[in-house]
Amino acid sequence: MPVGFLEALLLSVVASLCACGASGVAGGSLLLIPLACSLFNIDNTIAAQVIGIGMIIGVIQDSAETALNSSTDVIFTAAAEWGKSKQA
Repeated sequence: MPVGFLEALLLSVVASLCACGASGVAGGSLLLIPLACSLFNIDNTIAAQVIGIGMIIGVIQDSAETALNSSTDVIFTAAAEWGKSKQA
């Protein structure tokens, strides 16, 4: 499917704005799929199928994102404490 520059730019802007509100909601980005599909004239049934698959993947993805976020918080806290003890 050929995508023109203006379509890609419009999708990027709309997705960026929507992602600001969807980031705090688990699975909130799934609502962006019908929006993107409508920009490219993709049928709603295909969008619904993609959302269904995304809900299954989302459970694993959200768990992995949370684990990664928490582990890096611990690593950065430990690094800051280690750097502080080296200075003293």
